[in-house]
Amino acid sequence: MPLAEIFVPLAALLRISWHMFFSARYRLYLLLLNELTVYQL
Repeated sequence: MPLAEIFVPLAALLRISWHMFFSARYRLYLLLLNELTVYQL
């Protein structure tokens, strides 16, 4: 069993989960900024 058969799907999965984590965190920051600007007005 070649190492690439294990590594390639694992890297793809890691990249997808990494992207989902950062996009969720980015959305959370946008939501917090939106709340802060609403409270300041």
